[in-house]
Amino acid sequence: MKRRLAMGVWLVVCLLGATVLASGATSPNATDLALNSAKHSFVDNVSSLAWWKVVATEPGAVVFFLDSPDAATYPVRFELYSSDLALLVPQDQNFLGSFKTYFGYLAQGTYYLKVETGYADAKKVEYDVGVAFATKERVFANQTDSYAFNIDIAGGTKTWLLLLDTSDPIEAFNPNIEVYYDGKIVGESVSVSNLDYISWDIAKSYTFQIKIMPYQGAGKYYVMIVKE
Repeated sequence: MKRRLAMGVWLVVCLLGATVLASGATSPNATDLALNSAKHSFVDNVSSLAWWKVVATEPGAVVFFLDSPDAATYPVRFELYSSDLALLVPQDQNFLGSFKTYFGYLAQGTYYLKVETGYADAKKVEYDVGVAFATKERVFANQTDSYAFNIDIAGGTKTWLLLLDTSDPIEAFNPNIEVYYDGKIVGESVSVSNLDYISWDIAKSYTFQIKIMPYQGAGKYYVMIVKE
């Protein structure tokens, strides 16, 4: 199956661990963000900065993300910091994109996410900030393998299903998510390098059937679900 690829508007960086809290470092006034959860907020030219705190009690695979249609037009900075407020991964501060993400393996510890306006207009930009986390690695032994399960989506809520492929990016493993309802395919995931994701924001409750399969060959991956 051919994958539906993102078209150059996605921020993709790999996360490789953390640092220890430095002596005398001052933590920001941050809102707690639990693993496998998301929160809705906004920034504007008055409330132009927000900090979010994430605590990982064990190592695992992680996806930090900011989801905002407005950020495709108005630059919003999304940055990842260690516990001592060292910027972990530099990025293009003027980047425009509706879905910004950091993903990879996460060491145990405390992390901070910073969301900040990069524009001067009197514009309120709403966004969802989330963190997906998993420790169970799944394996496809060959191209004919697949993994299927049902997912209940509650009306009036927002849910993200994410698939993190831990194989080499140049390999052709590339697992994909397909969504079915009443036996018919109704959607598939967006691909951002080694990450595939799909989100729901619907008024009524439904149960969908999910099927995950590799594009080619064998490989390892993580499946994560985030609810707002």
